[in-house]
Amino acid sequence: LFQDIRERRQVQGGSTITQQLVKNVFFSQEKKIYRKIWEMAYAIRIEQQYTKAQILEFYLNSIYLGHGAWGVQAASTVYFGKTVQKLKPWECALIAGLAKGPEYYSPYRHPDAALGRRNLVLRLMGQHGYLNAMAVKEYSRQPIRTLPEPGTTYVGAYFSDYVINVLERQSGYSEKYLRSSGLKIYTTMDRNIQAQAERAINILPEQRADRWGVIQPQGAIVVVDPKTGQVLALVGGRRYTMGEPNRAFQILRQPGSAIKPFVYTTALESGFTPEQTMIDKPLEIMVNGKPWRPQNYDNKYRGPITLRNALEESVNTIAVQLVEKLGPSNVFQVAQRMGITSLVPTGDLNDQALAPLALGGLTKGVTLLELTGTYSSFANEGIYAKPYGINRVYDNRNHLIYRGKMDLTQVIQPETANTMTSLMEGVITRGTGIRA
Repeated sequence: LFQDIRERRQVQGGSTITQQLVKNVFFSQEKKIYRKIWEMAYAIRIEQQYTKAQILEFYLNSIYLGHGAWGVQAASTVYFGKTVQKLKPWECALIAGLAKGPEYYSPYRHPDAALGRRNLVLRLMGQHGYLNAMAVKEYSRQPIRTLPEPGTTYVGAYFSDYVINVLERQSGYSEKYLRSSGLKIYTTMDRNIQAQAERAINILPEQRADRWGVIQPQGAIVVVDPKTGQVLALVGGRRYTMGEPNRAFQILRQPGSAIKPFVYTTALESGFTPEQTMIDKPLEIMVNGKPWRPQNYDNKYRGPITLRNALEESVNTIAVQLVEKLGPSNVFQVAQRMGITSLVPTGDLNDQALAPLALGGLTKGVTLLELTGTYSSFANEGIYAKPYGINRVYDNRNHLIYRGKMDLTQVIQPETANTMTSLMEGVITRGTGIRA
């Protein structure tokens, strides 16, 4: 710490086991001097109250050991399907070796490195008198026999990531603490719906792996109860890998034509009707002094068309004309009111313009979870139900420390919501979504 203060930056690495425990449970991994000071203060307090054996036990139950396993007990289950008490010495050595680098020394991904690391642990145990030479030799000959690599058969892995992320942001606890401190978390997940969603996203055959080794194509699914906002299912991709971004709530994507319901909602609230006719025609609009010529997806123009049919067939030129007539700021405000929080209001690149609001090419994009939540108002008489995934959380002493709740807001008129529901049903039964 003296070196860190003298240099006014972190130059010294390494911490005691107690400091590592404090960092794992209470603090982030950021390298700040004030964090180091608090870490040392907490460590001193812990060492005054607990024995070294107890501290080591706490530490071993807080570290990440790969493949979703936090702590040695979880690692014993993941890798060997049994409790710590039933492990063989060479199995204990394998788990101990994972602490240095759970990904690099994974027995599934890097078996040779895992074997070498395990045998190093065994030799060190011999050098420090925990094993005799004969035992070290015998145990080092043992092959690594683990359970099959855990896959996505664990229903709700992506949902668990979502829940932990919410609690991190709202409670201030670290991910490691939330995963390893014995909390009881009651969620809104419907296991049957979650399992069906996970199966559905894996129906398409895997086509290729991208340059980062991620299977393609990818996708995400979110199911929300429109009356309550409870998230019933959330899948953030295919072939779950811990630490990978969750596409359902962490990644912003362009909504494309999924933005159009906000345009048509604004139109209905401004006096337009579903049977009102507009002209589907080639357009040329000056944007920042340059001509912009929006086109339809099929490069065809239909002439006179009702707003109902224009939405069903996802006609771009009609959406552009509507935003132009209504005023981009009005459509922007409706989208925000209905729950889109990632819209950019000002700046050189902003979303109060024709292209972002009519065609869904937003400055930042929107998460699938947020977009799904906004659609709840169409199915709920114009009432927006903010999505939430946690009902209650109890600590390891059974004290209630968190309670989720419904958050309902009337954002559009009931008649507008009902009309929009009718229009959007037409997209599925007669329009561009008929194959869905």
